[in-house]
Amino acid sequence: MWFGVLAVGMPLALWLVLPFLWRQTLSMSGFAGEPGTVVVGSCEEVHVERDSYQYTCSGAFFPDGSAVPAGTATLRPSYEHPAEGTRFTVRRNGSTAATKSTPELVLGTGFMVALATIPALAACYFAVMAVLGRPGTRYATGFLIGLFTASAIWALALLGGLVTWIVGA
Repeated sequence: MWFGVLAVGMPLALWLVLPFLWRQTLSMSGFAGEPGTVVVGSCEEVHVERDSYQYTCSGAFFPDGSAVPAGTATLRPSYEHPAEGTRFTVRRNGSTAATKSTPELVLGTGFMVALATIPALAACYFAVMAVLGRPGTRYATGFLIGLFTASAIWALALLGGLVTWIVGA
């Protein structure tokens, strides 16, 4: 019985979570949101580790085709310190803006697919076990099948992200 419940419940949970993950992936990689330009007004230095710093910059946000700012936006943290007045072409979501990054899109998509693979394959396994009526089957087996497959998908996504970063797409 529990195999049947899991076989139905896990895809339902995926159906609810995946759209949120996809919107986050598009937003964080700069492929979704209101298009415009951020003009850097100030930056804050954030200590990351021993001799490493990131900079969180914010400034006026100008929507595409407008000479009038529509509020402010904060850029995602960066290891580079842009000068005041530097312009960035961005996509704004709420108060956060991101520049387009194909490597981040590839990594985010790969992570999302890999994460979805675990419960999807486990649900398939549970459905087969429910149909076959094998009560002694271990629940962990379904998750392990999904986990190993997800690891392979995530490795491919990392490789794809690295290649797009090197090629400069």
